[in-house]
This record gives sequence, structure tokens and C-alpha cells, in this order.
Amino acid sequence: MLTHQWKQPLAALMLKTGTVRDKIQMLDIEDKDQKFLTKNLEGVESILNDQNHLIQDFRDFFHPNKEGTLFNLARAVKSSIEVLDGLFVKSDIKLDIGIDEKIEIIGIERDLRHVIINILKNAVDQINDKEVENPTITLTAIKKGCCTEIDIEDNAGGIDKDIIKTIFEPYVSTKQLNGTGLGLYISKRITQESFKGDISVENTKNGAKFCIVLLGNGEMEKSCSQNNLTIK
Repeated sequence: MLTHQWKQPLAALMLKTGTVRDKIQMLDIEDKDQKFLTKNLEGVESILNDQNHLIQDFRDFFHPNKEGTLFNLARAVKSSIEVLDGLFVKSDIKLDIGIDEKIEIIGIERDLRHVIINILKNAVDQINDKEVENPTITLTAIKKGCCTEIDIEDNAGGIDKDIIKTIFEPYVSTKQLNGTGLGLYISKRITQESFKGDISVENTKNGAKFCIVLLGNGEMEKSCSQNNLTIK
């Protein structure tokens, strides 16, 4: 109910910015003035979109009565990529995907899609902010004993060493403008609570690599314990 009340004024503001955008196109003004107004309007729209995504983060994270089911990982990844397909095309980003099609996970598929989308979107933002040439995002997934490991790596040069230490804490953002700083925090909480797993990040020679480790459910956790396996 609360998120609905938040979204109503945002929707009204976004509608009004669309009206203003149309009006700007009709004004008989110099190109430089039109570009100035359009650029500033895009800034307002960006802030509104970030707030809308923040509300969506809260709604997805706090939905009640979660019950895990068995689902195919490759299908979940494909669905996540389809959500962001327009961004990949617009930014001319090459995707390298390597997933064992037989991997199945026990948990909330929607939650995992949310985590993957968050990390992919973060990679796209980094690539765009740094104007990376030949941008590439690599996503791989393999089974490791009783766990599943998903690695997502970009070639945007890595995360600042001062930020990477606290990147999963609330209100810490890698974005140059308008980042809410809650996406990765919520993603980590989802991974820990829905999949008894964890997320870590490290800088590589090309960029940042996020590692998502999924345990799945209680029976898998018991199996890991019996085999002296731990999630770091």
C-alpha cells in the first residue's frame, strides 16, 4: 500500500515531464536553448526513474509469503537479459553468456532475476559513465559441489578501491549521478535470505567481477556441511 502511494505522485510527475518535453519540441527557439532545456529535463527524468526503481526494489524485497520452487537457471538469466535488452543494444554492449543449461535452483526465481538485473544494470551504467570502447559483459554459471556460482564481469576498468570495500552497504553507489545506493545492498540480502548464499565483488584486469554463490535450500546446506564446504 505504501509503495502504491509513493508511485502515484511519481507517475504524475513523469507524465508532466513528458508534456513539457513535447512542448519544448514545439517552441520556436534556437537549437542551443532547446538542447539546454532538453538536457535538464532529461536530468529530471533520470532522477524520477531512479526513485521509481527504488520503490520497485523495496516492493520486490519485502513481498510476503515467499516459497521457493525448483527452476531452471538458464531460463531465469535469459528473462533477466530480455528486460535490459534495449540498454545493451543502445550502448552497443556485447554479451558473452556461458551457462550449463541443466542447472536448476531451488528458491524464488523472481528474486534471482532481480539480483541479476541489478548487477547487469550496474555494469551498463559503469560502461556508459566511463565511455568504454568495445564494451563487454560476461556472464557464466557453473555447479561447484552443492553450490552454484554465477560470475558477472564487465570491462569498465573496475570499481574505486574506496567504494568497493563498502559497496554492499546501504546508500553506497558506484554511479556518478542519482544512484540510490540500495540496489546492491538489497541484492545481497536477497541472495543471503532467499538462497542461503552470498555475493562478493573484486576488480580484475578488465573491470569488476561480481560472484553470486547460491546454496538453494536447507537440504543443500546440510549437504555442504557434511562435505565441509562453506560459502564465503
